[in-house]
Amino acid sequence: MNAQIIGSDLLKALGDYLGYGAIGLGLGVAILSAILLLSRKQDSLATGSRYMMFGLALVVIGSALEMLKLHQANAASERAFIASQHLPDEFWGDFLLSRQQKLFGTSEPTDEYADGSLKDGEEKIFNILVPQDECRFFFAAVRPPAKIYASVAKGNVTYRSLRDKEYYKTGKICNLKGNDSQNAELKLHLSEGGQYSISAFKAAPDISVKQPAQQAPPLPPSMPSSPPLPKITKRFCTGEYEANCAGPHDAFFSCGNFGSDQEVAAQLCQGAPAKAVRINTKGGNKCGYTLTEVTCG
Repeated sequence: MNAQIIGSDLLKALGDYLGYGAIGLGLGVAILSAILLLSRKQDSLATGSRYMMFGLALVVIGSALEMLKLHQANAASERAFIASQHLPDEFWGDFLLSRQQKLFGTSEPTDEYADGSLKDGEEKIFNILVPQDECRFFFAAVRPPAKIYASVAKGNVTYRSLRDKEYYKTGKICNLKGNDSQNAELKLHLSEGGQYSISAFKAAPDISVKQPAQQAPPLPPSMPSSPPLPKITKRFCTGEYEANCAGPHDAFFSCGNFGSDQEVAAQLCQGAPAKAVRINTKGGNKCGYTLTEVTCG
């Protein structure tokens, strides 16, 4: 009975070893060889030794095959990861179009456009013509895993960054200082190198509000008092993307806790009496868009 139990357990153990492939088969042969060697019979010793060597060879071969499979699996995983970091040509074009539409809405593109490839650390100068009293958006993108950096190098203009991601940059360049048309130089350089794309779009200029003249000293009582100072009108826009605002504005507040309309109005009027009236609201993106007119004074 005990021999039957031992034999059954042995067969079950051998079956479990065979589930490991060549390594399990080699271990099973090695166990059988050990049993033969333990019998200490002359013919069993020779046969057991041969089986033992065969079993060890199977273990070595099986281990080599398993290591090869593991290496191939790791290499396939690495290739899949690298491929996921590079967009195919058609996806690259779709990304540029969809991102530009989301950021700039229906803004009219200009004729200024450039694309190509840059090496690691190589710079690119992109010229954007900004007429007098006008503004321009720019969009500069690079195919991952490269990173892009952008800055305005030359031009008597004002520059404001709108979006600053590793693989794309956007900003607004304005010429509102009464100068003639300015040729703004946008300097780009890439890390790791790769394919890039740059384009420009027309942007609504920010409203330039003239500050009131300083109040004159009070006149003597015998003379009539000076007329009250004129009221000043300003506008501010709230939403996710400034390019989607309904019209020109002096200030922009992205989605978040920036206060009520009246609190924003008081901030813009800087202590003067303030009154806020919404003149345009529309849905879209995370929090919709509002255009509010503020009267100071």
